Amino acid sequence: MAEAAPFFADLAQAPPPLRCERIESAGARLRAAYWRGNGRGLALVLHGRTEYLEKYGRVIARLLGAGFSVASADWRGQGLSERTPGAGMLGDVAHFDLYQRDLAALLAWAPVAADRAPRFALAHSMGGAVAMRAIMRGALAPRAAIFSAPMWGLNLSLPAALAGRLMAAAAVRLGLGLAPVPGQDPDTPYVLREPFESNVLTSCPEHYEWMRAHLRARPELGVTAPTMRWAHAAFREMAFIRRAPVPDTPFLALLGSEEKVVSPEVVELCVERSGARIERLNGARHEVLMEPFDRAPGLHAWHAMQAFLNAAGF
Repeated sequence: MAEAAPFFADLAQAPPPLRCERIESAGARLRAAYWRGNGRGLALVLHGRTEYLEKYGRVIARLLGAGFSVASADWRGQGLSERTPGAGMLGDVAHFDLYQRDLAALLAWAPVAADRAPRFALAHSMGGAVAMRAIMRGALAPRAAIFSAPMWGLNLSLPAALAGRLMAAAAVRLGLGLAPVPGQDPDTPYVLREPFESNVLTSCPEHYEWMRAHLRARPELGVTAPTMRWAHAAFREMAFIRRAPVPDTPFLALLGSEEKVVSPEVVELCVERSGARIERLNGARHEVLMEPFDRAPGLHAWHAMQAFLNAAGF
C-alpha cells in the first residue's frame, strides 16, 4: 500500500485530494494526488520545472467545479517528491526518460488506473515536453491535450542556444553535471528573489504574492537553479521534439503575448505542423494558468480551454 503524503490545502485554495500518497518511480519516491470529480473526464495536470501540487490548487478547484477528476504528481527533484542526493534545492534530473517513468508511475497508480473516464492532459512548460514525448511514444494516449507555454524550445537566440547546449554537454562530460547553470541563483527560488515588476511568470501581482507566500510558509516546496545535467537533458529533449513527427492527438496550445521563457516560434512551428490550434493571450506571461480566471487574460484562457474540451467530446 502506498504511503500517505501531505498536501497543504490551506496554501492551495483547493479541497484536499481524495488520495495523496508517495508512489515509487524508478528509484525515486514521488508525491501523487487524486481528486474525484463528477465523471466528466480525468485531467492529468503535468506541471513545469520548479512547480508543485499546491501551486495548481486554483486550477484544480476550477477543474473540479467543471466536473473533472484530477490527477497530478510532483516530478522527481521538486515539490515534495524525492530530490537528488547532493543537489540540495537545485532542480536536477539525469535524463528526461526519468520524467517519462514518473508519468508512467502516475498513470499506473491505483486511483488513476481505475478511473475509466476519458482523459486529457493539461501540461505546462516542462510538463509540456514530458507530455508531448509520452504521446509521441504512445505511452500517453489522451483524448486531447492542452499545452500551456510548452517547453519545446527556449526563448534564446541561435548563438545563445548553441553555446548553452555545448556548455551543458561539456559540463556533464567533465563530471560537473550537478553544478548550477551559470547566471542562475542556486540558493533562492525565483519568486522570492525577483520583484513582481520584472517577473516573467504572471501579470497578476496578487497571484505572484500568493506563490511567494507558499515558499515562505513551506520552503521545502522550493526549487532554485537547474543543474547542468538537467540543462543538457532538456536541450536534447527539445531537439528531439522539434524533429519528431507531431502526433495526431487533438491539442490546443496556449501562449501569452509576453512570453519570455519558451520560444513562441517553436511552439507556432509545432502547431503549424500538426494542424492544431494556438490561442494567443494578450497580456499573459509564461504561466498563463497563473492568471486569475475571472478576468483577462486568465478568463480568455479558460474560455479557450472550455471550448476546446467541448469540441473534443468532454
